[in-house]
Amino acid sequence: MTGFFVLANAYNMFGPPPEDNIMMLFVSFVVLQVIVLGVDWWVDGNRIGVD
Repeated sequence: MTGFFVLANAYNMFGPPPEDNIMMLFVSFVVLQVIVLGVDWWVDGNRIGVD
């Protein structure tokens, strides 16, 4: 959750965005986290199969 606030603060430096932009930022951050975790899980699963 801390990462989201850091991103939101960096985003705010370019001007105060409307609420839906903050919502989009939050959604994209969550999607990014899910993708990173999913890829990490997929790579781990494949590594076990190779060894």
